Amino acid sequence: NKRPEIIRFVSVALNWGDVNAKKLASEFADMSGNLELLDLLKTFALGKSGTDSLRVEASQILSKHEVFAANENVELWLDGERKELMMMNYEIYYGPEEEDIPFNAKVMRLLKRGVEALHNGEGVEAERFLRQALKSHPDDPSLLNNLAGALYMQDREEEAEEIISRIANEFPDYFFGQLTAARKAINASDLKSAKPYIDKMASKKKLHVTEFGALCAVQISYFIKDNKPEGALSWYEMWERGYPEDPQLEHYAEQIEMIKAMGKMKHLIGDNKKRKKKKNKK
Repeated sequence: NKRPEIIRFVSVALNWGDVNAKKLASEFADMSGNLELLDLLKTFALGKSGTDSLRVEASQILSKHEVFAANENVELWLDGERKELMMMNYEIYYGPEEEDIPFNAKVMRLLKRGVEALHNGEGVEAERFLRQALKSHPDDPSLLNNLAGALYMQDREEEAEEIISRIANEFPDYFFGQLTAARKAINASDLKSAKPYIDKMASKKKLHVTEFGALCAVQISYFIKDNKPEGALSWYEMWERGYPEDPQLEHYAEQIEMIKAMGKMKHLIGDNKKRKKKKNKK
């Protein structure tokens, strides 16, 4: 408020400045949280000025200051055309926090071996390790959730779904259990039941990197089932930016490539129709 020249600078920089000037203007808006500066930044983010990366960065700053809502799809100019981009407003942490490890060393070893068996497709082995761990912690949602996965792997769906229902009802704040319940509903094409689970977990501000990856995966499955490929693509791109080393990305790569290919085909068909209309007018 004492330095109105900053507002004038930000306005000029975002409209006519070079890359460094635009970046500095964005930082002024971010550091100050000034509503007038954020409004100028919003105009810049939604326009064509500057580079794609600068406009994406500006949009994330706006999401951080809640000008754009978290998980809102915002249309930005990217690669020369209007594209929807999902706003990400999560604080992602990597290292395990103290409360993330409620087990002693023995149970941790059993859990680790159980998860390794799951990753290797060894459902019987995974179940064995997880049931041993559950003897010490019979009501732990993470152990129960992994056990459900081991049972699914053995085609014991009824037993697995009983566990999933229990987790969803008894542990409403357990992240992976809620998403597992959402995935179950998605697989049954019951998107109406899946959405509350997803929305509840997506509303969290702080996510462990594995929670973030799981959320992105479920969102992609939801949008594909809902026949909204743009939403699936947006979540995949956000996943790539937020957790590029996640091995689970590979499982969705083929589907995403298909979505991109279909998008290009639609674009080509649209261009051909426009050309034909022009020829007919002539």
